[in-house]
Amino acid sequence: MKYRLPKVLVCGPQSDVKKYCFDEWAENVNNFTYPNYDVFLADNSSTSEFSEYIKTKGFKCINITNEENKDSVLKRLALSHELCRQYALRNKYDYILHLETDVFPPVDVIERLMVEGKDIVGALYQLSDDGARIPMLNRISSNTDDYRVAIYGGYNNFMIDGKVKQTLSAGLGCVLIKKKILKRFEFRHIEGASWFPDVVWINDLYRSGVPYYVHTGIICPHKNSFWGVFGKDYK
Repeated sequence: MKYRLPKVLVCGPQSDVKKYCFDEWAENVNNFTYPNYDVFLADNSSTSEFSEYIKTKGFKCINITNEENKDSVLKRLALSHELCRQYALRNKYDYILHLETDVFPPVDVIERLMVEGKDIVGALYQLSDDGARIPMLNRISSNTDDYRVAIYGGYNNFMIDGKVKQTLSAGLGCVLIKKKILKRFEFRHIEGASWFPDVVWINDLYRSGVPYYVHTGIICPHKNSFWGVFGKDYK
C-alpha cells in the first residue's frame, strides 16, 4: 500500500495590528520544509483591506468582522480560531499547525512535531524579554483539580531539556493538532467571561482528560509589537 503523506493546514487568527511582521512571517511559513501543507488565515481586522493583502502572498484568507462581533475582541478571536478548525475539517486535513502570526518556528517544525506521534504537541515561545523572559508554559498542578488554578500554576520545576513532556498548556502559538481532536473540541467564547478562546479551549481539553504535550527542544522567536522581539537568542 502506498503511503499517503498527511495533509497539514497552517492556520490561525490574524489582524492588521500584526502587519508589522507579516511579510517576514509569510516568508518564514513559505519556507517550511514539510512537503504537504497549505495556509489559511482568519482575519479579524476592522475592514477587509488587510485580508486582501494577505491573499497576495498566496494564502487563503477570510475577514470575519461583522456587526455582531465588531465591538468584542474575544468574540472575533473565538470565531477566527473556530473558522480555522472548520476549514480544516471541511477540507479533510489530517492536522492543523495552529500558528500565531507573530511566532516564528524553525522551517522543519511540522516534521519535528509530527514525528512525536502525539494528538497535540506544541513548541515553546517566549512571553517576555530581557530579565523577565519566560516560556509560554503552564505545568499541570499536582495539588488541585481546579482548572483556573492549574492554568496559572506557572512552570516552576519543569525541566526544559529538549524532550517532549506532558504539561497543561504551551498555548496555541505553535501547536500541531490531529484531526480527531479538532472533531471533538470547537473553539468558543464564553459570554461574560474574560478568558481568551485559547484558554477556554485548553480548559475543555483539560476537563476531558486529553493530554497536551510540549517539545522543549523547539523554542520559537515571538515578535510582539508591545513587548519587543522575543526569543532573539534562538534561530
